[in-house]
Amino acid sequence: MAKKGDQDTEMIKSSALAIPDSEKESQNLVEITAYIREDQLLALEILQTAEQHRRGKYFDGSELIQEAIDLLIKKHIIAVKLKQ
Repeated sequence: MAKKGDQDTEMIKSSALAIPDSEKESQNLVEITAYIREDQLLALEILQTAEQHRRGKYFDGSELIQEAIDLLIKKHIIAVKLKQ
């Protein structure tokens, strides 16, 4: 019988990480509300502005949040694998 942690890891792998980066842009987005610290907001605004200057066009800051969540998911999957 599989452990709960193994089931959770497999569920995460089969959802968020199974989608190739090229297909993530065409996925339907879901609006959320999140509470973050002021320093985090400032950092996101700085990153968004820097990316807009680099690209020379508008850059949606929600892409930064999506990338951060993807990285967090990968980090925790790696941590779970190391504990096993």
